[in-house]
Amino acid sequence: MVLSATLIQSLNVLHMKSINDEFLEIMANYQGIIHKVNLVYFRSSSEREENFQEIVYQLWKSYWKPSATWMKLTGLSCCCGSTRTATTK
Repeated sequence: MVLSATLIQSLNVLHMKSINDEFLEIMANYQGIIHKVNLVYFRSSSEREENFQEIVYQLWKSYWKPSATWMKLTGLSCCCGSTRTATTK
């Protein structure tokens, strides 16, 4: 069976919407983990906010089947990278 390009594109759009919705739902449920990790590494709210955005970006880039462990590891990686960069400046 050969699928038309339009049908394939429609399926891709539907699949992407479901991935977006799933990711947003997961972020709503687990964003507290990111906030806790940021509180450990950053004192100022502006640094925490900036790093929160970086963590969400990295989570989206590496999105697969998420878990709390996956979120903690990605968050720790971003925090460590940010603090390493800040100490070398």
